[in-house]
Amino acid sequence: MWNQVVNQLISERLKSIKKQVDQVTIYNKSDLQTSFQFMNDQGNIFSISPVQGIIKPKQNSRIIISFKPNHTICYYERVYLYTNIYLFFIGFCIVRNHRLFHIDLIGTCYDLLIKPIPLQQKHIDAFRKRVIQGKLSEIDFKYMENAFLLKQKNMMNQNNIELEEEIHENANQVVLHKEMFLPCNSKQKLIYLNEEFLDFGFCQFMQESAPFQVELTNKLQCKITVFWTIQKKQNINNELLPVFIVKPQTISIKANSTQVFEISFRPIKNSYYYFQNLQFFAFKYNSKITKLLIEDIKKNNNPSKTFTSSFRENLKLTNTLNQNTNNENILNQNETIPPYSSSIKCVGHSFGLNCQPFIPILQFNPSNKITFNACSLQESLYQTVELSNLSDTPTFFKFLPDLSKSYRIFPNVGIIQAKSFIILTIEFIPSEYKAYNNTLSCYLNHNASNILNLHLHGFCSKPKLSLQNEGKIYFPPSYTGVYSRQKVKIDNLSRITLEYKIYVPPKYSQELYLEPSEGKIKPNEHIFIDCSFIPYKKKNYRIKVPIQILEILDFSQNLIGYHLPNSGNPQYPLKMRNPMEVSYNFEVFGAGGDGSLSIQPEKMEFDVVKVGFTDKKYATLHNFSNCTFYVELKLRREDNQDDNFLEQNFELDFKQGIIAANSKVDVGIIFNPTKVGDYNLVLDVIAQEKTQRELQVPLIGNSLAKNVLQIYTQRVLILN
Repeated sequence: MWNQVVNQLISERLKSIKKQVDQVTIYNKSDLQTSFQFMNDQGNIFSISPVQGIIKPKQNSRIIISFKPNHTICYYERVYLYTNIYLFFIGFCIVRNHRLFHIDLIGTCYDLLIKPIPLQQKHIDAFRKRVIQGKLSEIDFKYMENAFLLKQKNMMNQNNIELEEEIHENANQVVLHKEMFLPCNSKQKLIYLNEEFLDFGFCQFMQESAPFQVELTNKLQCKITVFWTIQKKQNINNELLPVFIVKPQTISIKANSTQVFEISFRPIKNSYYYFQNLQFFAFKYNSKITKLLIEDIKKNNNPSKTFTSSFRENLKLTNTLNQNTNNENILNQNETIPPYSSSIKCVGHSFGLNCQPFIPILQFNPSNKITFNACSLQESLYQTVELSNLSDTPTFFKFLPDLSKSYRIFPNVGIIQAKSFIILTIEFIPSEYKAYNNTLSCYLNHNASNILNLHLHGFCSKPKLSLQNEGKIYFPPSYTGVYSRQKVKIDNLSRITLEYKIYVPPKYSQELYLEPSEGKIKPNEHIFIDCSFIPYKKKNYRIKVPIQILEILDFSQNLIGYHLPNSGNPQYPLKMRNPMEVSYNFEVFGAGGDGSLSIQPEKMEFDVVKVGFTDKKYATLHNFSNCTFYVELKLRREDNQDDNFLEQNFELDFKQGIIAANSKVDVGIIFNPTKVGDYNLVLDVIAQEKTQRELQVPLIGNSLAKNVLQIYTQRVLILN
């Protein structure tokens, strides 16, 4: 792991204190420089500084996280951290790698009257697990995030069941990216909006624009309270004023209901760009806490108004809190509903017709061309690119969506501050087996003439093999029981790893062997299969051998996660698609035979030859079979007695060699007597299967030790 961060931060803060500050450390353990980016908006309840930066090799960077709540409740937010590594060589990027982390930010705000039960990481993990398993409806919605809402002590003891099993959530990189990419208007969310992005365009200085109506839907089976966190910016008079205004700022929404909010824009400076992730928090409704929340908001909006109307109720609330103080630690995390947070992107500017807009100077690093690795159908791949702002002014950017829906980019809109950068994440999900060469256009500062193009290249590869000689394997005719072997080449023409299995028909399982019969082939790799053939019957063989290949699915593409509620249902879990299968065939040709050799003439008689003279006669060896043989010729006495002078008196001009199928060989027998006498001899012809070395072809022949065939016995009478 190149980078390492903590994955949770828990804070408690007294309301009278303006903010609580903690820190986390990012360690760069690699030998390369690393850039990082937090997906967080400064000025929110949880604020991170710095949001982005660069860490040198083998060093670390400390990150300050501020917790500045507005109301006495528990807060929870998951933020994402991207790390990026590039290595350049002679102007080319030869190493590009990235990793996504998450940090769970948990905070509790309390005052002298109200102290909510602190939220813990185990509550978050248990809640996420229940959402994944589709058991959200089983949660006891009577639990509140505030101590004064606890049940009686005897009822709480009945529900005091701790989780004994450790909670494991699918935290692979694909699932983390899927959750990060999930827009605020996705219906997969428990609480979702009907819009993802609001563009107010131009608005006059200190004039409120026409409002956008945004719908917020509550899918939970309980009533919730929603409040928006309104950020305030300094104007030219150093006054803190809101730029984006939400009405109503807080309200309660019934279960499975929708509420309409009005969001408007009011610029507080001339010739300026404004961008904000307008955030809201939602928690389980209670009349008392909601009433206090409304009074808090009224007090903030009108500081001159006193906050004493509910003081008497708060005193009663304090007594309840004191009675239940000892019960805080017996809360069952199965009943916890953490606060829910989300945001909607808003942008607007105050550049009039007579104002010169900012001139954008942006570039992609390391390049505006991104190439994805080849993948299978419906797999998700991710790459990153840095978009750097080289100018002295902030720049607004917006990417147009990909019409093929094969590529997505996050974030697709935003503001890049002067002399800064942002890490963009691109997702590639192919829907067909083909090449994807697309271009994403990025508009800058609402000007159609200022466009940056990001060129994306991806390939969805279909399983495909190439068999040598179209899968046809030819064996020369051979003697029955003789073992022959060939090598067959298999090429993987696809760009993904494949798995293959060879199925020899059971009928020929003792005569034909292909090894290895199963295995894996890497992209653009070739392997050799040993094909062995042993015919046991005298016949012509034509054997079809199926070879089946299937793509290997990446188990990290398992999409069971929080972004898909009920995807981890134990009874009906979300399954990966079946791998694609493709079948090919080997076709093996061969023949088995028992041999058919003859020699003519069957009897050879030499005339009387004087000592010291020679005589030569010929015999013809015929091979009438379809088999090629290796033959060896030997002379011996008919009575099988040893004769030391036999080799001195007789000589063969062909003693051993190859006789091809359906051919003949003339064998010359030379008689050169050295003494007077009669000779009765026998010529033995021994044939066996040919070997690969002798044929000089890619065929290895072998014969059994006892598989020697005596073809012909010839008696020769020599008269002196």
